[in-house]
Amino acid sequence: MGFRLSLILAAVCAMASPAWAAETASKIRHVVVVIQENHSFDSYFGRYCRAKTGSNPACKTGPECCEAGPDHDPGTGIAPTLLSDEQNAGYDPNHSQGCELVEIDGGKMDRFVNNPECGNPSNFAYADATSAAGYWAMARDGALADRYFQPIAGASSSNNMYFARAQYVFTD
Repeated sequence: MGFRLSLILAAVCAMASPAWAAETASKIRHVVVVIQENHSFDSYFGRYCRAKTGSNPACKTGPECCEAGPDHDPGTGIAPTLLSDEQNAGYDPNHSQGCELVEIDGGKMDRFVNNPECGNPSNFAYADATSAAGYWAMARDGALADRYFQPIAGASSSNNMYFARAQYVFTD
């Protein structure tokens, strides 16, 4: 479901610019923001990116310039599951602020799989080149920003409002 949405966004944004659009000195014509639902940057790009986890690469272009996701969950040591369209559509993690704060664990990011309230092995999943083809194509053809973190722990609506208004509106 999430993969198909991003492909629709890419198709809409690929349409020709209207005749009234002013020319600028920048080569940037469109900014497309794809908000990922239920999984992290690592879930979609953890296997696209090739720099060593934690290496903070200095380069700026290509998959060698973003960090690969870890090979094992830091809290349990288990290997990730495959994030497919079916798995993504069939799994809806707990989005409550309480669960997300427990999962974040003071910045250790090690309780997504093994906490009793809302942890689940399906939280640690990576898409492969087939499942994430649309995302990887957009990353290859455009820019990829892997340092954005949601401003509010919790469900999407409060974060979407924060993104749209650049200020706190409410907590789910």
